[in-house]
Amino acid sequence: MQWMDLDFGGKLSRLDSYNDISFFNSGLSDQPIEEMALQTNDFTYKENIGALYLSANRKFGEKWSTQLGVRMEDTQIDAFSDVSDLARNDHYTNLFPTFYLSYNTSDFSTFSLNYSRRIERPTFYDLNPNLYYRNPFQAFEGNPFLGPAFIHNVELSNIYKNMVTKIYVSHEDNLFAEVPLPNINTNNTLFTIDNYIKRKRIGLSESYTYDAITWWTSTNNLDMNYSESEFDLEQEIGEQAGYNATISTYNDFNLNASKTIIAGLNYWYQFRGVEGIFKTRATSSLGLSLQYFLLEKDLNITIRGDDLFRTAIERKSTNINGVYQELRNFYDTRQFWLSVSYKFGNKNLNAGKGETGNEEEKARF
Repeated sequence: MQWMDLDFGGKLSRLDSYNDISFFNSGLSDQPIEEMALQTNDFTYKENIGALYLSANRKFGEKWSTQLGVRMEDTQIDAFSDVSDLARNDHYTNLFPTFYLSYNTSDFSTFSLNYSRRIERPTFYDLNPNLYYRNPFQAFEGNPFLGPAFIHNVELSNIYKNMVTKIYVSHEDNLFAEVPLPNINTNNTLFTIDNYIKRKRIGLSESYTYDAITWWTSTNNLDMNYSESEFDLEQEIGEQAGYNATISTYNDFNLNASKTIIAGLNYWYQFRGVEGIFKTRATSSLGLSLQYFLLEKDLNITIRGDDLFRTAIERKSTNINGVYQELRNFYDTRQFWLSVSYKFGNKNLNAGKGETGNEEEKARF
């Protein structure tokens, strides 16, 4: 339109997930667990989402610009299990407004203020009630009645040359997370998942890119925040508050003038903090890489290693019903790659990588 730009559209998605799992004592181990009876679980989950969105943006002179938007989503859920006689029929509609205001103080500095309400849906692993054994003493059982989480976020940011500064405040409602339920008689723990967290958070993030030296590019990030969480659980768990902070640096070094040998150094460190009902310990990771370009940079040979010192180990603790629990998980993040790639054909063609409209849904599998 003459005084503003409009953007509008719609989206329909349909998801079908079916799980049929049987588990039993296979007898393949030297000392099989004879008392583990044969169990069979089935679970069907269907979800239909329809969405309409509308946004309008306008510029006011050379310095001011604003954007207003709203998205309406209608969700229908049908889930059932013949074995456990489980059934869920759910239908809900939500509105998600957005607001954005920007002011350019100069050619290299911009201030912006934005607000958004977002939705975070559980994965299909979280929804699946079929029992999954993590080890002989721990099992996980999903919750087919999980609802989505809703997040209100207000952010004030400033971009000044190579530095981005953000101050943010968020209110997160109906958050879902795991709950470890110990059985003091059997020494076993059942992990369930539920919508039980309400959290307020205020934080500061900084990002700075250093490129003043031709042979070195460095991107550095800092995020620190304070959060207060309330829990709606039958178990005795009080409120929890605390600080979280993460620092990271990603570096590329050109080792020769022709930029055919490039070394990389990446490192992140997460300080001890809080996560839902858990208190977390510090964790970190160091990665190194070396790239070599040949044949007019058409041939690329890369050697890369991540988490070289095996320090990206998740360690956290909690206390439920007077039972202190400590968890230590390592997800094989220490990895090594050797890759070789060669580009051939018309170098003047720009082949874009297309994305479908259901990328968010695919990420939940």
